[in-house]
Amino acid sequence: MPLLCSNYREAPCEASSSGTKTVCRNPNNLSTPDFIIVYKRLILAFCFILLNFHGYSLMEFDKRQAVAKEWRISEAQLLTVAAAGGSIGIGTGMLVKWHKVRKPRFLILIPLFILINLSALRYLMREE
Repeated sequence: MPLLCSNYREAPCEASSSGTKTVCRNPNNLSTPDFIIVYKRLILAFCFILLNFHGYSLMEFDKRQAVAKEWRISEAQLLTVAAAGGSIGIGTGMLVKWHKVRKPRFLILIPLFILINLSALRYLMREE
C-alpha cells in the first residue's frame, strides 16, 4: 500500500529499503511554490496599473492635440490599448478630460472592455 506524502496532495510515496526514509514522487501534480504565485500577482498588478496609466496619458495627450488642432492619436490605437488592459485609464480619461464621449464606438466598447479586463484580471489573480 502506498504511503501519502504530507507536502503533496494525496501523492503516492514509496518507503525506502531501510523503512526510515520516504521518497515522494508526484509526476501528475506538481505544486508551484508560494513566492512564485506572489510575484506573479505583483507583476500582473504592476502591468495592469502601467497599462491604465498609459491609457489615461494617451487620452490626455489626444485631448491636448485636439484642442491645438494638431496631429492626433488614432481611435484604433486608443481602442487597442483599451482592449489590451488599459480600459480603466481610457475610461477615466474620457470622463475627466471629456474626450471621445460623443463617439458611440467608445461609449459601447470602453465599458465592455472594462468588464472583460476586470474579469480576466480576476481570473489571472485567482488562488491556485
